[in-house]
Amino acid sequence: MRSLTTAALSQAVAPAAAVVVALFVGGIFILAVGRDPLAVYGAMVTAGTVLMEPYQRVFIDVPNDVMGSAAREIQQRRGEIVDMKSEGELTKIEALTPVAEMFGFASAIRGATAGRALWSTENAGFKPVPREILGDVVRKIRERKGLKPDPPTASYYAG
Repeated sequence: MRSLTTAALSQAVAPAAAVVVALFVGGIFILAVGRDPLAVYGAMVTAGTVLMEPYQRVFIDVPNDVMGSAAREIQQRRGEIVDMKSEGELTKIEALTPVAEMFGFASAIRGATAGRALWSTENAGFKPVPREILGDVVRKIRERKGLKPDPPTASYYAG
């Protein structure tokens, strides 16, 4: 991942007399006042894209004989099994899973374990979207918002 250095940012923003950047949940608002307000956008594109996604910690208590099915459900959802302990007749699974992959999990785990799993979730923060799927995720988001599928390149903002 390329990062934008302070020197590169100052060169890109130099033509602008004043720049106001406000970050908020779900987006960014930039107000650049000066000769070349698009310089800020170009600098952001040059810096590269890092998209963060929310994760959940998933706790599953399941009988030992269907433990493999429960673990498979987690792994099919880009989940990472953090801990797995056997306590008598039960296996306790702890995993980290992207929230976007958890839609439909309730019925899937119920079907995979014949309704014998007890599970719960809690917020686990944010992690970057893996590079190998980043392009597809960005395209889907842009299409959903009615934008062109591919984001503009730095040359789009060059004067």
